[in-house]
Amino acid sequence: MRSQVRLPDPIAAVFITEQLADRQTAAPDFLREKLAIQNLAEVMSDHPDEVLPRLVKLGMEICGAHSAGISIFEPEVGQFRWYALAGELATFDGATTPRNFSPCGVCLDLAQPILMEHPERAYDWIRDAGITVPEVLLVQLTMKGADAASASRCRPYYADERGTPSTAMPPGP
Repeated sequence: MRSQVRLPDPIAAVFITEQLADRQTAAPDFLREKLAIQNLAEVMSDHPDEVLPRLVKLGMEICGAHSAGISIFEPEVGQFRWYALAGELATFDGATTPRNFSPCGVCLDLAQPILMEHPERAYDWIRDAGITVPEVLLVQLTMKGADAASASRCRPYYADERGTPSTAMPPGP
């Protein structure tokens, strides 16, 4: 389901969120999810400064992502800053992206999970950084009234029948 926000043509060309409904659905692994939540709660209690990195790593493990991170919107400067970036894009941890010209910004504008294919085709700052991103999934998070966006590059990516990102592992190797 697409929001009423009209995307500029270059961004619309890489916007493939509608494909989520056609993707294979993996059965949920409730035990694995429960253990991940328990682990995250333990980290939150014992090492609160390690919550974001652990959340990102758990997300990568559960969905099979190659990279993941949390981008937090900094409204005073109109940009997102990446935190706890892990995997293939870990070298960009702490980097910033523009609010009004980024996949994270589109995610907040639409207020729904979004999937993009090769966003470097639409965003020159991604291309100029020498990054190739076959797919990026972004899911909006809200924390105490502030918007943030979580990004994962998953290959393959699995969603449930509603197009909601699945936390289950894909079936088979």
